[in-house]
Amino acid sequence: MPHPVTRCRTARKPLFQDGQQVTDADGKPIYVEETVTEQFTETDWRALGWLLERRFSKRWGRREYLETSITEKPIEEMTDKEIDSELTEILEKGNEG
Repeated sequence: MPHPVTRCRTARKPLFQDGQQVTDADGKPIYVEETVTEQFTETDWRALGWLLERRFSKRWGRREYLETSITEKPIEEMTDKEIDSELTEILEKGNEG
């Protein structure tokens, strides 16, 4: 879906005259600020998505997800012996690390 886009960038450049940099009365260089504004219609959302991913990767970057599935029984359906063996296994893993 097409949408309007406006880009604005500003550059600060030293002022030159006859190949020499222009200075003020104190000898400090004079700078000119140039602002360029571009307006156009963007037709491909993927280009904007790519730009967001690159510039603001923490917020818009790709995230990797790990899919898991749990095959254990709910605790309500476990016997006392199964609960004891699960807890023992968890405690042993904690003591190893």
